Formats: sequence, structure tokens, C-alpha cells
Amino acid sequence: LVFITILVACALYFPAAFIWLIQERPAAGIPLLVISLLLVIGSMTTLVLAYSSDPGIIPRGEEVEDRDEDVYMENRTIQVNGVTLKMKYCETCKIWRPPRASHCSICNNCVEKFDHHCPYLSNCVGRRNYRLYFSFVSISATMCVVILGTSLLSITWKAVVYQLDEGLDAGQATIASFNNGGAWSLIPVMILAILAGLFTGFLTFFHLHLMYINNSTSEKFKGTYAQAGENPYPRKGCSNIAYCLFSKKPSSKIKADYTGPAWSWPEECEVIENGRVLQSFASHETGKSVP
Repeated sequence: LVFITILVACALYFPAAFIWLIQERPAAGIPLLVISLLLVIGSMTTLVLAYSSDPGIIPRGEEVEDRDEDVYMENRTIQVNGVTLKMKYCETCKIWRPPRASHCSICNNCVEKFDHHCPYLSNCVGRRNYRLYFSFVSISATMCVVILGTSLLSITWKAVVYQLDEGLDAGQATIASFNNGGAWSLIPVMILAILAGLFTGFLTFFHLHLMYINNSTSEKFKGTYAQAGENPYPRKGCSNIAYCLFSKKPSSKIKADYTGPAWSWPEECEVIENGRVLQSFASHETGKSVP
């Protein structure tokens, strides 16, 4: 639906905004056309990639045997950088979920560093496709600004030309730009650009904030670290934004040829359970599965 909406908007936007603009003002029209095309291609490409990517699904395990359901399953805790967090067992996936993972009821999978399930992508947003999701919303927000600005510029310049060439006043020239210049088709595009721009712009700044404080949408709304007392993950600020956007993407753990651990502990953490070090700061790159 999002993909089709972008295509329809482009079919209205490009002819109405650029045919006249390139003919009459090529010095401005051609660069704006190139910028608009690049943004549309970037938005649609990241949309498809985020939709089709494995968000970080954790492979399903086997039933844990020889355990006391009431004690073992409800009272397992670990210390992450000195902060006590509760480990949760997923009855559906048959695994102990690592910190920052969650089970998506829509996709029916546990996802590493789960952020949220995005209905516009029809996919979860997690550890492996978060940067694609952020790229999509930030590029789309920029695209909406450019579309709105170019549409207004096209209408304004058409009105100025009518005003100068035919001696019309500002109001008459503006009406003429719509009636004779084909600007009516830009109205639904501008309305869509305003609404979509506000939405994607909010998401862009919201996720910049989340990356800055090293949080996720799920953790933010659940108040995960309010319950724990503090956020145990040390990387914050611009360094975490850079890490989220430019660090190496981990391998998909659901591919047939994957041979690594089922999942890894969160980065830059010391994880302790009952005095036993499950991960030290030095070994955080490899990670270990929970026994």
C-alpha cells in the first residue's frame, strides 16, 4: 500500500511540477528533478529492503527439561553491567529471550533487539533491519519536504509568469496557474506530502532520540529501564547513533548455512548469573547462547 501510494503521488507530481519548470526555469528545474528522483528511488528501495529483510529472528529451540515450572520459569534473573534484569522464557519459541529481545505476536517470532512491528512494512523492526527502517522514514521525510517545496515553487513561478506576461493581479495569476497551468493535480500531492512529512518527520526525530539514549520503541513504552532502575547499556549519544547506522550488520540466524550461536548478548556488556560470568566485556563480540 505504501509503495503504491508513492507511485501514484509521483505520477501526479512529476508531470505537473517539472514539465513547465524545466522548460521555463531549467537552471532550477533540472537539479530539483534529479534530487526528487534520487529521494523517491531511495525511499522505495529502503522500503523494499526493510520489508524483505530478516529483522533478527531468533531460531526456535527445544523444550527445557527437568525444570520447576513455578520457580525456574518465573524467577531467572541476570545482571547486565550491574543492573538486574529478568530473563523471560518464550513458550512459543522454546528459548530464553536475551535482553532487548521480544516476541512479536503478529510475526510469531522472537526478534533480537526488538523495536516494534511496523504495519507499513508488514515486518518487525529489529537488530538487522533497524537502519533500513530509519533510512526509509528519514529519506521519506526529506522527500516530502522537497515535494512540497517544489510544488509551491512551481505554482508560484507560474503565477508570476502570468502576472508579468498578461498583466494579471496576484489573485488572478494564481487562479490562472491552476486553471491553465495544470497545478490542480499538485493539490492532493501537497496534502499527502504535508501529512506524510509530519508523520515521517516525527518518526525520524523520535528514533534519533531513541538512538541517542540507547533505547528502543518497545523499551520506551514498556518502561523497561524505569522498572530496572537504570539503562545498563553504556553506549549513548552520537557514538550510539553512529553505531546503529554504520556498524556491521549481523548475519541472519535463520539461514540454512548459518552455524554461529542462536543469538548474542547485547554489545558492550558484562553479563552475570548467580556469580557466573556469561559474557565479559572482552568477549562481547562473539556472544554465547544461554544454557
